Amino acid sequence: MDPASPNTILLCTATGFYPLEIEIQWLKNGKLEEEGVAFGEELQNGDWTYQLQVMLETQPQRGDVYTCQVGHVSMEAPISVQWEPRSSSSARSKLWTGIMGAVIGVAFLAVGLFSYLKNKKGESGGLEERLWGGDDLGEDSHRAQQVAKRDSLRNSFGNFFIQPPA
Repeated sequence: MDPASPNTILLCTATGFYPLEIEIQWLKNGKLEEEGVAFGEELQNGDWTYQLQVMLETQPQRGDVYTCQVGHVSMEAPISVQWEPRSSSSARSKLWTGIMGAVIGVAFLAVGLFSYLKNKKGESGGLEERLWGGDDLGEDSHRAQQVAKRDSLRNSFGNFFIQPPA
């Protein structure tokens, strides 16, 4: 076993069988696995049937195939369920894909929010012009008044939202 690879716990569960005698085995690449196998308690379900869990703690390597094989007198042939570990490169590539997707998503959100706020700023300037109306001052003076009023409105709204609760 490679000490660098993490331990994995595989669990094989058989439920609803009667009589109690049952054979559950773990196979690794077709060979009986005895090391790391732990049998749970045989539990009654309350309807005269039983259940049993068998655990295998192992360090799977790429290419390994694990099989849980269950034999019981009520079945004509044993039932087998296989499990193969995912390749670590596949898991890493999925992780990187997820990270890159999140970064791209945040970037698009930032660009969208920036565009939205920029457009709102442009719309609010037009609205303020209509609200404040024109007076008979010169064009430069009128524009300076609008900018000052817009800034004072923006600051008062900003203070309102930034102010911590009492």
